[in-house]
Amino acid sequence: MAGKGFGKVTGLLAGVILLGSVAAVFLIQNFGSWGLGATWPAVVIAAGLCVAMVGYLELGLGVAGIFVIWLLCNLAVIPPVGKSWPFFLIWMAVMVVVGFIRGRSGRAAA
Repeated sequence: MAGKGFGKVTGLLAGVILLGSVAAVFLIQNFGSWGLGATWPAVVIAAGLCVAMVGYLELGLGVAGIFVIWLLCNLAVIPPVGKSWPFFLIWMAVMVVVGFIRGRSGRAAA
């Protein structure tokens, strides 16, 4: 799970994604029916995706996935967190499979 160095293009894309998500959260707060309390996980989702882009795929997708589930709970798309714990278990299983597949492909290339 070693990360690669930040390239200029990767750093620029990561910054655009993070800044865009912050702007989207504030636009939703100003013009939408949801407040900052319900939509702030979008910023953490973007940060997780940025980490995934830099080279830490499992960590970035894990963070982003957990906060996607939390955001969906806050927006009442899925049941509240207390009742939607199976979604977290499913996401953890997906991340274990991704890590296993990436580990196998890394050993095959070496």
